[in-house]
Amino acid sequence: MKIIILGLLFVLSPGLRAAQDVWVKSEWAIVYADKQMLSPIGKIRQGKKIRASDVPRQYGAIIPIAVNGQVAYVYTKDLIMNSEEAVSDGHKFNRQFDLFYEASDSFMDDLKQNNHFIASAGQMIPGKDWKVMSNEVGDSVSNATMFKIAFEHRPPFYKVAWGAGLGVYLISQKQLQMITPMADMSYNYALLKNNFLNIEASIKGMVSLQATVKVQSTGEDKHCAMWGYGAGGEAVLFPYSTLSFKGHLYYQTMNFEDFPQLTGISAPLNRITGMEMGVSVSYLF
Repeated sequence: MKIIILGLLFVLSPGLRAAQDVWVKSEWAIVYADKQMLSPIGKIRQGKKIRASDVPRQYGAIIPIAVNGQVAYVYTKDLIMNSEEAVSDGHKFNRQFDLFYEASDSFMDDLKQNNHFIASAGQMIPGKDWKVMSNEVGDSVSNATMFKIAFEHRPPFYKVAWGAGLGVYLISQKQLQMITPMADMSYNYALLKNNFLNIEASIKGMVSLQATVKVQSTGEDKHCAMWGYGAGGEAVLFPYSTLSFKGHLYYQTMNFEDFPQLTGISAPLNRITGMEMGVSVSYLF
């Protein structure tokens, strides 16, 4: 499949239509996403053979290469362009690769690049336990509101992304209130991936050191730790641009750890389980 995709890329992209093997001679060759060489996205270590265009750009200063079926750019000064020169210095170079070898096999993701700051908001259905407890005190059930800020690492030449965030879940009703600060970690895998739209499967884990539930009429509040998990999907618009936009849908469970019984309320509060929907805006820094 990789060979087919790369072959199509060579046919459809003028920059890679005629290809050649080149070798990295610098300690690291920095890979850029754009011709202006302003957006570094990773690096390839010395001695690696990569498939590159026969046609350099910018008066021979840069050359297109193929990484994971996409076009990227490296400086020609970091490469050996002549196979005979590579053979003469062969102790540095490993040449046991297939004809359609891609740079992604030696591509080193730079954790200082491709990082996104994300602000999110959403709503979650609190589930059966919260509904039963609300009914017992004659309260109408409201959804939990979520606000979160997060960091996410999203390299454009891989299908995976991961991140961590800090947020809060709030429920405000006439009789009952809940406030839960929450830390989470997530892992995403792109089922559909391009520069315009990603469709991603996602899993996450969550933990809170202090979830608080308060009864308004008595002023009583109780505290406990909380942990949870979720799975679902995300749609990301312009996923690798400076600004991108997300929509997410998760089914998640948040478990109360030995929640104390509230005075006069017999219904136990073990967990909040339900669907969460939300939107995010992301800034690449």
